Amino acid sequence: QDVFLFFKASQLAKLGCVVLICDIFSDPTGWAWDSNRTKYNQVRNDLARDDHWLLKSRVLASIQTLLSTTFSLSTSSSSVKSDDEQNANTTKGTLHVDKDRLAAIGWCLGAQPILEVLRVQSWSFFDFSVPTLISFHGVYHRKELPMEKEDKNHGRQEQLQRQVLICNGINDPFVSQEDLQRTKKFMESFDYKVDILQYNNAWHGFTNPAQAFNDNDAFDYNQAAAQSSWESAIELIQRTLL
Repeated sequence: QDVFLFFKASQLAKLGCVVLICDIFSDPTGWAWDSNRTKYNQVRNDLARDDHWLLKSRVLASIQTLLSTTFSLSTSSSSVKSDDEQNANTTKGTLHVDKDRLAAIGWCLGAQPILEVLRVQSWSFFDFSVPTLISFHGVYHRKELPMEKEDKNHGRQEQLQRQVLICNGINDPFVSQEDLQRTKKFMESFDYKVDILQYNNAWHGFTNPAQAFNDNDAFDYNQAAAQSSWESAIELIQRTLL
């Protein structure tokens, strides 16, 4: 129930995107923000257990929910297709999300689902593509990142422009340069072009104005970095998806 994420979702919707917010913690009341981190740490460990199987299943459920959503609109957005006309400019009919024009955007721990998106879309029995991946102050750290794809899906996915944008604060104590380079290599093994934007004087959570009021010195808001990173993300979305 993060107001900041709802705000960002509304900005994307105004561009013509269909937006689904995935709550990987299944937290309807906001306990993930409690100062007592016991439950947060327990659920986080549960998500990572057995090669992140629970996290992977929630990522797949989110994608399947998004792709199964239909719309009856008088005017369509640019991210949906019509059953009557195979383009996104129709003014009638049933509309659905274009399975070849998906994006995943993560803040903080939301970088972990992005890693699972990379893995599951390479499985040949799934028919969707996520050519655009974006993270802001993403925590990519894992004890191990498999460098070999389980079942690479050859074909149309490799013909698409596939790109990752990682927006990172240099002062972020939760993200090491080693983690970023390992992650970059992992993503490139899935045929993505990876750009890492590094922002000076930017700490964890630098995109969220609420972090200016956080007593934890690891967090802070940086308006310049927040604006620059968001503009870069929007430019990438418009170039690759819209």
